Amino acid sequence: MDNGDAIFFGTSRTSISYGPRHLKRLKANPADPNSLKSAYIGRISPDKKIRWLKSIAEASYGIYAHDLERDIFGNIYISGSCQGLIHFANGQEQNQDEMGIFMVKLNQDGDIIWANTFSGLKSKVHAYYLLPRDDGKCYILGNHGQGNFGNSKLPLGGDGQYSQYLGLVSDRGQPLWATSLGGEGGKISASDMCYDSQGHVLICGNYRIMNRPNIIIHGAANSGQKTKADSVTISRTNGSVQSFIGRYHKDTGEPLAIHTYGGSRMHNATAISSDEEGNVYVGLNLYGEDLAFGSKVIPAYKGTTMALAKLDKNWNCQWYKSFDTPGSDHLHDISLDGNKLYAAAMIAKGNLTMDEVQLQTRGLWSGAIFRFDPNTGNCENVESWEVGNADCVAMKDGKGYAGGWFHYTMNLAGEEFTTTTDGQFNAILVRLGPPEQDPAPDSLVVLDSIPEIASETQHVIEVENSSITVTFWDDEEVDGDIISLKLNGQWIIRSYSLRGSPKTLSLELEANRSNYLEMFALDEGSIPPVTSAIIIRDGNRNHQVSLRSSPSSNGQIEIRWIP
Repeated sequence: MDNGDAIFFGTSRTSISYGPRHLKRLKANPADPNSLKSAYIGRISPDKKIRWLKSIAEASYGIYAHDLERDIFGNIYISGSCQGLIHFANGQEQNQDEMGIFMVKLNQDGDIIWANTFSGLKSKVHAYYLLPRDDGKCYILGNHGQGNFGNSKLPLGGDGQYSQYLGLVSDRGQPLWATSLGGEGGKISASDMCYDSQGHVLICGNYRIMNRPNIIIHGAANSGQKTKADSVTISRTNGSVQSFIGRYHKDTGEPLAIHTYGGSRMHNATAISSDEEGNVYVGLNLYGEDLAFGSKVIPAYKGTTMALAKLDKNWNCQWYKSFDTPGSDHLHDISLDGNKLYAAAMIAKGNLTMDEVQLQTRGLWSGAIFRFDPNTGNCENVESWEVGNADCVAMKDGKGYAGGWFHYTMNLAGEEFTTTTDGQFNAILVRLGPPEQDPAPDSLVVLDSIPEIASETQHVIEVENSSITVTFWDDEEVDGDIISLKLNGQWIIRSYSLRGSPKTLSLELEANRSNYLEMFALDEGSIPPVTSAIIIRDGNRNHQVSLRSSPSSNGQIEIRWIP
């Protein structure tokens, strides 16, 4: 979010606790005691403070949350699958006789604006992807057999593998139209979607049978085929799944161009993103066979090969990265923040060397977040954790979050984590970003020039230890506030620009007296006065307050320590 917070969500069949926040365990369904029963949503600050935790929906048989997206107004959209009697947190109830889709739209406080369920269209449905529009409507990807979605009739997919549809719901969650990605008899699975530079929808995934117009077949590596064939209406593979990237009209969902890639072995496109210049970034999995991709041939290695590639607006491959690691690896998600490209993946046990970056994994799996230069494809950094998986990554201005899971135990950022139940998996949320640097000394305000002004004691707290930590950040809109802090008349930080992410200082107090922490306002930014959230930790307790300062008055905290 704009202030650095993250929205997280999930499903559970047990009680959920995040610090002081708690959601109770629901009664299990006797027919399926392992079914997931409830979906929840929460909001967390950069310093790991849970702002709120709320239930979204409960299901009598099962509910599985899958995708979360936000629109330009900050509203939250969540999708997933559900079955049985669905009770939403706003009191609304709907019934799904078979496994179908649920969608909810919430405000930034996690309160439901609308909620709806859709039939599975005579198919089992497990994964859904969302793409909100600026007009309040929202695209959805879902499995389908034969049935209706709004005013659209969808055909029966192929035996053994259902097709998927691209649908549009109204600003109140009502189905408007849908189009089948695979067509009649189609066998197709979608993995991700995004907008292109013209506002049309890009979708990637894999297929066996596709019966739609405007299919462009790219030749297999070392096959002797032409790089491109003429546009066709139906494409069949040799039985193995092959990659596709489709471009679909924003108003009708009809295919403008569907590019297919593959050979005699399996290939899959797993994630997609695009930039304003029309370039497309695609995550790929190769299973033992090289892949002809645009004007390049991406090599495959032993086991599963992960790859990341960039296509220009004419679908020519600009660069690719092929991950040479043994075992089963998978690239789950990519995020483009304008300056860098990030990828979330799972790496099997082994070593990885890419450009100047090296990664050694010891466990059965490792979750990994890679950072690339989007212009050159150069891999610049990787962060990882043992015995786990990175499922998603969302970045903005070089900072963001990754979501995933780990198994048994994990060490990350100097902390040791253990699952609460032996043999189970725990979800994790990881804060990412470069270390923040304080201003260089030559950029400091000349502090001797600060006039003597009155200080207002706004809070009085008592602590139990002489050693404390003081953590502070801009808890409102980050608007350019610059502060300096004094403890008992001595400078402890000078000319610091308040950020949305916290900064921590370790301090020592004097015994048997009042200690004063003063905040000076050197620049009030665009929204005066200066306000800062402050947490003082004394080893046993946390004291959180908000401090205000202006050029005419310093805010201060009186801290009392009595041994």
